[in-house]
Amino acid sequence: MRTAVDLYKRVTASVGWPLYAIPLRLVVGFGFMEHGYAKLARGPESFAAILHALGMPAPTLFAWITIVVELFGGLLNDLKSAGYKVVFMKPKFAVTTIASYDEVIMKQVKGPASDGRSISSVVRTISE
Repeated sequence: MRTAVDLYKRVTASVGWPLYAIPLRLVVGFGFMEHGYAKLARGPESFAAILHALGMPAPTLFAWITIVVELFGGLLNDLKSAGYKVVFMKPKFAVTTIASYDEVIMKQVKGPASDGRSISSVVRTISE
């Protein structure tokens, strides 16, 4: 077992990055591309209708943004796993939300279901 670990360390040191990332990146990238293509093939209008039903503002805009991000994000991930240099941008600061928005969402989550039915039969609190 020790020789297998040593061999893995030598190979990854010569490559410069861990080898387990290749299949993981391929699978994740393909998954993103597949979901983006499925949304595009069924029509962005149907995905926009789902977003509208969820109460998302500007559902058509966000449907297209989601499709583009999934398609190109998956493609970039696959290119990176193939050895191309792809630079992903990261935010400098943590994302913060508006406190009043958080309060409204928390009230909606803790309140009754949207159709007026009680959720007590579905949600059960488990105590220790």
